[in-house]
Amino acid sequence: MISAFVLEEGAAIAQVALRHLFRVFPDLYDAALSCHNGEGALVPEGMKRILRRYGVLDEHSFSLSGEMMVSGFSALATQPSSMSSSIPTSVNTSSNDLGINEWAEEMAAISRRRNLLERKLRELSLNFLRFQSLESGRVSDLVTRINSVLPQKQRESITHLSAEDSINKFLWSDLVKLLAKEWALFEKMFGAKDEFINHCNIINDRFDAHAKQVDGADFALYRRSLKYLEDRLAKIQ
Repeated sequence: MISAFVLEEGAAIAQVALRHLFRVFPDLYDAALSCHNGEGALVPEGMKRILRRYGVLDEHSFSLSGEMMVSGFSALATQPSSMSSSIPTSVNTSSNDLGINEWAEEMAAISRRRNLLERKLRELSLNFLRFQSLESGRVSDLVTRINSVLPQKQRESITHLSAEDSINKFLWSDLVKLLAKEWALFEKMFGAKDEFINHCNIINDRFDAHAKQVDGADFALYRRSLKYLEDRLAKIQ
């Protein structure tokens, strides 16, 4: 039954998804092709991390992740593609490697953007929730509403704080949970909830926390997620 599904529908679904992915990240095409051809060891680790993040590559090997993905990629690779002019002809195993100075400069730039973004999201969340509470006449419930996404023990430790002080205690992940829980307030601004959460999860992968090994592909993905949120916040400022 699985093989029949892949033959009739699955390969086509995977092909469409892959085509979109490679248009957004053209460098990934040759990386996936190398993995498909059994040459995954030659692909930079940053490329493989991104392919795994999008479900293209198996979590524990250099192979494509299953029959559906293999069939979809094979169909895509054998067709003349309108995006071929934007896809590099080979994987550059050195261009994505960053020296320590470049790593530090990139890290400083994205850290500043992330911190500004986090501050704006805190202000936005508080203002939207406060305004709706005023409209509904339930201002007294605002702090409880904000803290409801936190674990019980953490919630108890900040019940005495104001709404503003409470939200300033939130980690990035707590803030994302709050926005997701109150999605009806933010949907018009951010669009699809799953896409919003995916970008937020990428931003929460803080390379600087443990001086992680990252390369140009990782930074490109991170900057893309930052821009996704920055562009949407800019519309209301």
